[in-house]
Amino acid sequence: MHIDVVELEQFYKTQLGYLVQRSIRARMRELWPSVGSDTVLGLGFPNPIMTRYGKEALRTVIGQPAGQGADWWPTEQANATTLIHEYGLPFPDLSFDRIVALHLLENTDSLAAVLKEIWRVLTPEGRFVAIVPNRRSLWARLERTPFGHGRPFTGKQLVDLLTDTGFSPERHLQSLFFPPSRARIMLRLAGPWERYQMRTIGQMGGVHVIEVVKHVHGVIPSKGAKARLRLPVVRPLLQPAAGRTSR
Repeated sequence: MHIDVVELEQFYKTQLGYLVQRSIRARMRELWPSVGSDTVLGLGFPNPIMTRYGKEALRTVIGQPAGQGADWWPTEQANATTLIHEYGLPFPDLSFDRIVALHLLENTDSLAAVLKEIWRVLTPEGRFVAIVPNRRSLWARLERTPFGHGRPFTGKQLVDLLTDTGFSPERHLQSLFFPPSRARIMLRLAGPWERYQMRTIGQMGGVHVIEVVKHVHGVIPSKGAKARLRLPVVRPLLQPAAGRTSR
């Protein structure tokens, strides 16, 4: 079940949320120091890490699930966010050179269908980064942050899922080595703690940040779900999750 977009926005406006953004952005810079003139798609709630790509990429789009709701991005500019059904993305085949998903895979009800859709809209040799909670971390066990909701993964589980969909793993990083605490002293120590823990216990981060590549020899996923849904391409739409009260 998806977390409401309003709750996600509120979390990332807190001091802890800011530290989370900084940590994950640092890992993304290691993977993608530049996106050149590529087309980039962000899925789930990737807003905290998409600002750089909006300035660099040829085209940048955010797709936010209907069960979560969507908000305006980028702030104070023309909207590049659209509400989507994650089992049938409203984009043609081979639409994007790079895709990143944050707060998506752990919350969807049909992981295999989502991954097949990502495979479909990614270009050959395109790159996909999945950011998901680490089952072995404290972050996955506490519901005080968005990473304590949904289905966490071990590294092996995540690699196996992506490989079964036809992706080839390239690099596997982790992020959020500091504890998910809002205590003032812990927030001040988050930066040094992160750097120290990365050097000493590099497999205990709060999230996996794994990059995979769509090689042309991968197995082509079925397009049956897409054909049945026949979702139209619509203009960007903003809407809170169904049944929730908007701001």
